[in-house]
Amino acid sequence: MNHLVIYAHPNPASFNHAILEAYTRELAAAWPEVRIRDLYGTGFNPVFLQSDYDMIDRNTPLDDIRQGQDLFSCAGVMTFIFPVFWAGMPAMLKGWYYDSSISAFMGGPGRKVFQATTDFDKTVVDGAVNGVGTLVAEVSTRARLLQTGYVRNHALGLTIGVVVVVGLLFSKAVF
Repeated sequence: MNHLVIYAHPNPASFNHAILEAYTRELAAAWPEVRIRDLYGTGFNPVFLQSDYDMIDRNTPLDDIRQGQDLFSCAGVMTFIFPVFWAGMPAMLKGWYYDSSISAFMGGPGRKVFQATTDFDKTVVDGAVNGVGTLVAEVSTRARLLQTGYVRNHALGLTIGVVVVVGLLFSKAVF
């Protein structure tokens, strides 16, 4: 099982960097494999540009995102080391986290789930709606043939309906 340490601080002389060094030194003694991802050191760009969207549309993720997906999927444990800015993580770390985690999900199991949902909607939901529409159209086409506009035909239909209802009331099927 891999341990992934995500480090997001631009200053190598910072307190966060000292934490990174001490933490990874202790981890290396007890953990089989430790990987460090220094977001500022690798030059990661958290800004998503139009060219990035174009690459995703062509189903070719950026190298940064692909590396992040690989690290994300192989990590058994992840540790984030970053300065706390107003009780939240910096934009650099948010950008990496969202790029790596969401694109890993959307490129893998998420895409399959959404495709299955789309197929279900096209076949079952739209099929049911279209089937009901076709049924109503067929029934109305056939029922229109019964409507001649003559009063005697309406009276005959009414009489047949009354006979059927009275017959059901007096039969053992109702009781």
